[in-house]
Amino acid sequence: MEVQFLTGVLLNQIVVQLIIEGGTAIAIFIRCFTDKKGIERELERRLHVEFPRGVLATISVIYSLCYVQWVIIFFFNLVFIGFYLSQCYRFCWF
Repeated sequence: MEVQFLTGVLLNQIVVQLIIEGGTAIAIFIRCFTDKKGIERELERRLHVEFPRGVLATISVIYSLCYVQWVIIFFFNLVFIGFYLSQCYRFCWF
């Protein structure tokens, strides 16, 4: 019972992290095209150099595509963890 609880807590934490970080990447990408001047001023203020918006948009797209792959891997492993736990409890291995 404790293993299932800990597994559920960890899986929920991973889902929340994936949603937050993937949503942030998508928000940055959208902001690159909707608020051109604002994003340029913010990049210049924070980085103290001129940073092209196109590069930032490309980085955020690549970042969000990487998170799509992490979500696929996560749900693929979720199926196997559920199968493993159900088999363990069916045959009473621990």
